[in-house]
Amino acid sequence: MTSFDFIFRQHFAALVSYARLMVEEEDAKDVVQDVFVWLLRHPDRFQGISRGGDVSLYLLRSVYNGCLNKIRHKGADNTHRIWTGNRLEREYAAYDPDNDPIIKDLYTKDLRSVIARTLDSLPPRCREVFILSRFEGIPHRRIADILGISLSTVDNHIYNALKVIRKALGESMAEKKASL
Repeated sequence: MTSFDFIFRQHFAALVSYARLMVEEEDAKDVVQDVFVWLLRHPDRFQGISRGGDVSLYLLRSVYNGCLNKIRHKGADNTHRIWTGNRLEREYAAYDPDNDPIIKDLYTKDLRSVIARTLDSLPPRCREVFILSRFEGIPHRRIADILGISLSTVDNHIYNALKVIRKALGESMAEKKASL
């Protein structure tokens, strides 16, 4: 699984929920998908984001801008779009992740806490392999050499960790939807 796949699976549901604060569900899914498609089409930009920046904040900002654009483009003419755009920026400023530390904190803390709890529940060797791979960026072959295990064992540990994390994130999102 690539880092893009991991980031997509980790953030998609939460980003759709965030976008639904501003647009209808189908539009929210479209906006989030458009953000990920853009990242796929611009791999150099994706690499820069995933290496040096906070991916979740970049994704939040991109979804926020995408939602505003989606609402703007539903206007009938340019005058209406300009008026709508100005109104939107005022009305939806509360959802801007850069202006609202609560949204930023809730989004990032919630995902991080689910992932942290899930990582803590993994068997020690599985957790160690996953952290070396995903957080330290060490290639699988090098992890196998460092830990004295086979490459296929490294791959299996990462696969199992991702499966457990995906399940935990899915359950967390389902709980949130049920509580709304």
